[in-house]
Amino acid sequence: MVKKVMVILLLFFAPLLFAHGIKVTVEKKSPFVIINASYHGSKALAHARVTVVFETGKKEFQKGNTDKNGNFCFYPDRVGQWMVTVDDLLGHRKRKEILIDNEFLNPIPKENVVKPADKEEEDKREVEIKPPFHTNEMCCYLLKIVLGVVLILIITFILHRWKKRHET
Repeated sequence: MVKKVMVILLLFFAPLLFAHGIKVTVEKKSPFVIINASYHGSKALAHARVTVVFETGKKEFQKGNTDKNGNFCFYPDRVGQWMVTVDDLLGHRKRKEILIDNEFLNPIPKENVVKPADKEEEDKREVEIKPPFHTNEMCCYLLKIVLGVVLILIITFILHRWKKRHET
């Protein structure tokens, strides 16, 4: 009986072991690159080690830590492939390749950008509405709910069997 319960518990809790990892997003805003690191489920990866290496060098270009919100910023100085590695020092590590081109290093000056004729045109632009959950966040949220309910059912089952065994 105990073996059956152990197998059931293992089957239900095994997904928890694989339900998380590191999510790294890259935002290029000339002249710098912003790295945002978080665990799947949107918890910020605070104070994680970040290493930036250029394609041709084995030597680190920059090394540091993310801030409390999981952000890290660096200023690439040449065109090419950059490798960013984020490591939380707890066994989670993620690498991200970033391509920097001439357009990024030499952006179009702001005076050449076409501006709206007046304030009314600017107000007419559509506003992007962000959904409350992204797909990965919703998946993790639903997984937590399902696993919580399963845990309650398993505990109830074990207590019921224990009570039945001690009544006889």
